[in-house]
Amino acid sequence: MGASLPQDFYNIMADLVTLQQYKDFAGLQGVQHDARINVIIDNVSQLVKTYCGTTIIDYAGSDKTEYFNIADDYVDRIILSESPLISVSSVQERENQAQAYTTLITENSDSSGKYEYVLDMDSDSIIRTNSTGHKVIGLKV
Repeated sequence: MGASLPQDFYNIMADLVTLQQYKDFAGLQGVQHDARINVIIDNVSQLVKTYCGTTIIDYAGSDKTEYFNIADDYVDRIILSESPLISVSSVQERENQAQAYTTLITENSDSSGKYEYVLDMDSDSIIRTNSTGHKVIGLKV
């Protein structure tokens, strides 16, 4: 049996601009330099992403799952690796690997009045809170 490729495999490198966007910006017409320009776009896109430490747009149109192993009791916030944060579909935690994940609630999403985490869109992070919305020290994800 062959192994399947992870979803991330297909999102490795989306260019930050298209060939047509660059040609429009530069006022270029024709196709004689398209291959060379595509190579430059690919290389500059990767350079910018590496310098910024994020893929910038690779996950803008698709979901990304991130896992964190927090080994101390002083963490109340996790900063996600991709920026900008567009949305979060769910946050789950567990105390150890033997336990099942528990889905946390935000913004009264289940009408229970709970706020177990809050999104900080300014810092692209998730803050663990108690059911009343106050920060909790000792986030377990």
